[in-house]
Amino acid sequence: MSVAPDMTWRSFLAFAPAAAVFLGVLLTGSTAHQVYVRVIFLGLLLSFLLSLAQALAGDPAYLWPSTTRGTITGLFANRNHLATLCVVAMPLAAAVIGTASRRRPEKRTAFWTGVAVIAIAVVTIAATRSRAGVALLGPALVFSGLIIWAAAGRARPGPAALGLTGAAGAALALVAAVGLGPILDRFDASAPPEARFERWPTVAEAAQAYLPTGAGFGSFERVYRSVETLEELDATSFNRAHNEYLEIWLEGGWISVGVLIAFLIWFGRRSWAAWRAPPGTAADLARAASAGMLLMLVHSVAEYPFRTVALMAVFAVLAAVLELGARDAPEVGRRRARRIA
Repeated sequence: MSVAPDMTWRSFLAFAPAAAVFLGVLLTGSTAHQVYVRVIFLGLLLSFLLSLAQALAGDPAYLWPSTTRGTITGLFANRNHLATLCVVAMPLAAAVIGTASRRRPEKRTAFWTGVAVIAIAVVTIAATRSRAGVALLGPALVFSGLIIWAAAGRARPGPAALGLTGAAGAALALVAAVGLGPILDRFDASAPPEARFERWPTVAEAAQAYLPTGAGFGSFERVYRSVETLEELDATSFNRAHNEYLEIWLEGGWISVGVLIAFLIWFGRRSWAAWRAPPGTAADLARAASAGMLLMLVHSVAEYPFRTVALMAVFAVLAAVLELGARDAPEVGRRRARRIA
């Protein structure tokens, strides 16, 4: 049931890696979660190094065709997606810092790795000059601080909190000294209004025409071409709604809305269990996963991170980590209570 069956098939194939990653993480269990987190950190490091090359060498350092050529994109074709990876990595790094702070000095390397990841993430977000990334930087730092506080047993700040504060402060100072002006220019109120916001009413109107089943996943661009007004025509192609929820509604109709609501209920219950759990490696990572997922869901209001296979796979890792960590949390709490008794 699609107006673009070929694109729907491609959407299914694009979804397959994330589904495989999700099942793979579930099957490996909580003991392997730190390996997946390191892979995400490695992706951030590679993007950071490639971003340096893009700033210095220009066109030869870009991997993909991009409408934002000349800006920092790392391994992605869109700077906003690189910013998404950065804000997701920060809570995960905070979980690593919190876990390592309970096991010092044998986990000193992990502690400083987490500190370095947060510093790299802050600098990279500033280099991208992504407005969404800058807007989400504050919430990401707040979540990171709460994760470290919870990992410390909700006690007063210790070395872990000081490490987070130092890394974030040094990175923000570097950003302010080098690139504050260009970042503020991106928030210029006198700039022309964003085309994505002006086109959302057209997307919503088109979605109404395909209810209740939707136009079919992957069909957005073809559907939008059929309803685009003459005033909106220009040299660019509006290939995404830049609002994940509007695009899901257009492509999947009421069924997809129902699935989304069911997911949000699951997410809320698992996040509640994770944040109530006592300190522990699995619980620390589960809290970080819930924070990272929430940041991606918020970013999806004005962007499309889930239409990028790499970020979809990262979200799948976070979802599996949250599922296992939150599921194990009550049993861990009961075992600790029995030991104390």
